Amino acid sequence: MKYFGTDGIRELFSESLVEKVYKVGYSFSKSFDVILVAKDTRESGEKLALAFISGAIAGGATTVYAGILSTPALSFAVRNGYYKGGAMITASHNPSEYNGIKLFDGEGYKLCEGELNLIEEDLDKIPLGRFFFLPPISDRPKELYLDFLRNLSKPETHLSVLIDCANGATADIAKKAFSTEYFSPTFIGTEGIINENCGVFNVEKARDIKKQMELDLAFIFDGDGDRIVVVDEENEILDGDIILYILAKWLFESDKLKRRKVVGTVYSSIGLEKSLKNLEIDFDRTKVGDRFIADVLRREFLPLGGESSGHIIYNQTTGDGVRIALFLSWLSSIKPLSKRKAGYIYSKRKTFDIDYNDSLYSRLTNLEKEFNSNHTDSRILVRKSGTEPKIRILIESENEKELEEGVDLLQIV
Repeated sequence: MKYFGTDGIRELFSESLVEKVYKVGYSFSKSFDVILVAKDTRESGEKLALAFISGAIAGGATTVYAGILSTPALSFAVRNGYYKGGAMITASHNPSEYNGIKLFDGEGYKLCEGELNLIEEDLDKIPLGRFFFLPPISDRPKELYLDFLRNLSKPETHLSVLIDCANGATADIAKKAFSTEYFSPTFIGTEGIINENCGVFNVEKARDIKKQMELDLAFIFDGDGDRIVVVDEENEILDGDIILYILAKWLFESDKLKRRKVVGTVYSSIGLEKSLKNLEIDFDRTKVGDRFIADVLRREFLPLGGESSGHIIYNQTTGDGVRIALFLSWLSSIKPLSKRKAGYIYSKRKTFDIDYNDSLYSRLTNLEKEFNSNHTDSRILVRKSGTEPKIRILIESENEKELEEGVDLLQIV
């Protein structure tokens, strides 16, 4: 698609993006006439929220503005409120100079490619119209979500936890969710520039603080709150694959995984798939992007899926960092996460991001095919980023020798 990538529109903030978001609002209003709009903490968010709302009003829709709200909170509120659709102004984990938009249907799911294509076909035909004013902020969507969090299972023992909110949209929600008699919380990443020296790409910082303070667990979110990374009781980092394994194993042992199937992506580790196979749990892979996982879960009535990056969907419509953190807290209070991950098979992985060009991408995909055809327990994965002009490369193996062989081949290209 021309404008939409793996997870909505995401690009460097500019006046061109403002115009684009206005037109998205206008087009979106044709199918969704009551729209919930929210944003993360980027400075440019208010301007883009105004652009979307103005476009949607021009198209005939009613809009409700929630101000700063996490992506999973918006998705939940759309599904459980009186809204026909939702728009989240965010660039997720990207640096603060980026921004964009994620779109949700009335069930709280991200729009499918067919729906996004219809909007794309509209954009170049829509004239830029009048900009209105931002409406007053409604607290009802946040309260709906907080009520949901308050009703989740509580830890059976008191836990000391570190919460890194990535200077993003989860800060207020996380403070209210974890400031209870069940936790002694320490919060970082609650003010400042979104995703800067904090969040899921700066996990070592949270791990160091947790270790120094001798806390039980650390939970690290991204800018819009739909990803989570965990530091367990033994100060080991648990990425999305390990979290997915822990949850799948618990569901299986609790007889709550009736279909014995979990969903990941092509980027999910070889080790995760083998670990689940040892539990006789099937593992399906989709394209990268939690909306593709959600589509399979929805279609096949499955409870659990996730990405290595930390998008974990458990009986919901999108990844939800705070909800998963609270659930893992409950599990940890019964049996430590460091013990629950027993049986997980680790594979060795190296990742690279390279500036995109067509010739290089073609050479790399040829290398990918050649390498993978000659190896059974190792692989190279090459893909275009859906959020940046980058080529993403993964080299993965169960042994160091084949991993280095893949790295050497990559350097030749």
